[in-house]
Amino acid sequence: MADTMSTMSDSSNSMSGTTKRPRFVLSVDYGTTYTGVAWIMDQDRALGPRLDDIHVVQHWPGEHGSAHKVPSVFTYSASSGQDWGYGIGNSAYVIRWTKLRLEEPSRLDALKIFKSTLRESDKLQFGPHKPHTEVPRHIIRTPADVVNDYLKEVLYETRRDIERQIDPRILRQLPMDVIITHPAVCDTRAKSTTFKAVLNAMNATFRGINYIPGQIRLTTEPEASARYIIRWAEEHQGGTDSLRVGEGLMIVDAGGGTVDLATYRIDQLSPRFQITRVTPPMGGHYGANLIDKTFLSEFLPQRLDPEAYAKLVDFGGTQEIYGSAMHEFWELSPGERVLLDRFQPIKHNFSGRSADNRFRYPLNLPRNIKYAGRDGALVINSDDLEYMFKPSVDGIKSLIEKQLVVADIQRIKVRTVFLSGGFSQSQYLFRRIHEITDSYRCQLVRSDNSWSAVARGAVLMGLGIDSELPPAAIPCPYHLGVIVSKQLGPYDLQSNHLYKDYFDSTFRVSQQVEWFLSKGDMITSEQPGTKTVRLVRKLLPGGSQAGEVVIIVSAADEDPESDNSRQELKISFDLAATAQDKIRDAIEMVTDPKTQRKYQRLELKLETNVGPAGVNIALLGGKSTPGHDILLGTCEPITFRSTGSGA
Repeated sequence: MADTMSTMSDSSNSMSGTTKRPRFVLSVDYGTTYTGVAWIMDQDRALGPRLDDIHVVQHWPGEHGSAHKVPSVFTYSASSGQDWGYGIGNSAYVIRWTKLRLEEPSRLDALKIFKSTLRESDKLQFGPHKPHTEVPRHIIRTPADVVNDYLKEVLYETRRDIERQIDPRILRQLPMDVIITHPAVCDTRAKSTTFKAVLNAMNATFRGINYIPGQIRLTTEPEASARYIIRWAEEHQGGTDSLRVGEGLMIVDAGGGTVDLATYRIDQLSPRFQITRVTPPMGGHYGANLIDKTFLSEFLPQRLDPEAYAKLVDFGGTQEIYGSAMHEFWELSPGERVLLDRFQPIKHNFSGRSADNRFRYPLNLPRNIKYAGRDGALVINSDDLEYMFKPSVDGIKSLIEKQLVVADIQRIKVRTVFLSGGFSQSQYLFRRIHEITDSYRCQLVRSDNSWSAVARGAVLMGLGIDSELPPAAIPCPYHLGVIVSKQLGPYDLQSNHLYKDYFDSTFRVSQQVEWFLSKGDMITSEQPGTKTVRLVRKLLPGGSQAGEVVIIVSAADEDPESDNSRQELKISFDLAATAQDKIRDAIEMVTDPKTQRKYQRLELKLETNVGPAGVNIALLGGKSTPGHDILLGTCEPITFRSTGSGA
């Protein structure tokens, strides 16, 4: 099947990274609390750029917008000021920590979200002067929507930053590669959501200059951080005294939301530093925002009396204080936001308890907020702060010890631990990690510009400097689904395809599509995707054992359900033509308890293997015993025209 997606082939997709063709490389480090972007125009890759040649975007809208990163915050409030980053108005209802909501929720988390949905729905008041169409936007926006809206703003400012330094006419002549970073431990849904958001943002902001889309590549945050720190050590310290060929170095990338670790073996010190990862990446949600969560969810409710805490939550107006199940604990009321912002300098400057623990940090409360009969300042002491830091510090120390144990099992002696990321700037965290590295006789190193190390290192990786190029990713050009019959729900509209199941007397609707792959889903060469759809067919005993499964292919950008040009691919099967000993496990004789009718229940599996070249679909029979499935048929492969990103 021919692909209509027009993309550019990547003539520089060389794993050696020695191609001389000039390119433009842009990295996007979307983080839980802050986001960084870096870029370089590479004119002569043979010479290799210096770190000073990498540009970090550091001009953002807002009063405090001169920084290497911009806050990963967004608002849909109709208030003065910007709706993202540094410029959000004081009365806005802010959405934070969106990145933590991109992963597939556990069953427990899903139940919590459902419970919160029911609770928060009671707060929506409608009447003749407030119709249902005036639902606050932050309630109906999903985490993916928020990331899309936020990254469009980030990349718009990135384009402005680039155009201030490069003639757009030159930019139009260079293929633009985009490197996306993600945590070391990150599920496919979170990576795909971020990939689609970056791709959409690039299309929305850079299409206007007719840029040439290159490749979109993905790499882990600790790997990108490692490349930056190694280059930094080469340029500023001539390497480090503790680095020796055959020994190990550990990268600890401590960000706002996640902390990621990996250990590498040093293969070569000169003429270029080369390393190989020897331990599986590890990570956890032990970043700086865990301290913020403890501050908001434990410290404030315990320290303030209920009346004062209720006033704090409602402070700043009630225009958008409904909360949201989808955004549970990453939307803040104006009052919470004010206090959290005032807490940040205290958190950043904390270096540990004083000798007598009398060091106290005053936290000014918003106006009209009193607690225990007092107003003014809420005092935080060293004990309070150590309690707030404890979950993060303990989690990070545990991950470091696990990495050291795994490396030791492989006979790799770790002598150097590199610390990077925004959280690494905490003197208290640095001191506590130093305790464990000292006990293992490791050198702890923290580089300059550690806050932007991931974005800078991703640019180096995009150039193939001292490493293989990260795996390329493309958006799936089609929606793929399978025709099924579904049980009629209590709120389903009547359909022309409504029928009553002969075997169990259940009302069902035929000709329904169960979509299992969406247009735009991320496809990588490193991890080809496999989708499995389970199907059930009911057969009359002694009747025909033939049938077909219909695959739907749609290239529609929006709703594939209404796509009149979608195509059908069919897989036919006939159990009578299959050896009976092979299909015995696939068929079960069933007597319906309600109708007492007997039928043969056939279990089918539709297996879809998706890679950069295309999609292969096979129909299998069996109850899911590994290695015992029966191949019943395949359909024509769906091929993609090229492996370009189409960015």
